[in-house]
Amino acid sequence: MSEQASRHPWLFDEFRPGAELGLVGIDLDAQRARNWSAIYGPLGADEMAPAGMLVAAMMEAYLKVFQPRPPGNIHAGQKLTFAPARSSSVRAWM
Repeated sequence: MSEQASRHPWLFDEFRPGAELGLVGIDLDAQRARNWSAIYGPLGADEMAPAGMLVAAMMEAYLKVFQPRPPGNIHAGQKLTFAPARSSSVRAWM
């Protein structure tokens, strides 16, 4: 049984403002770019990942870090800050 599977679900009382909750790498690769472009159109030539793609990556990371989760979700407040994402693989998407 994995460490995540043996752990009890994350509960509100365990969250600490400003604490790092976990790290997950999300590859902004060619397949992700194709999926994005199929819905939203081609990516621009400025080699920057769109903010919406970063939000989707953040949500994917959240789902991977917080395992297991209790049923349901309540977001009382959230602050997102993004730095520009550059990658040599972004150039290959276009």
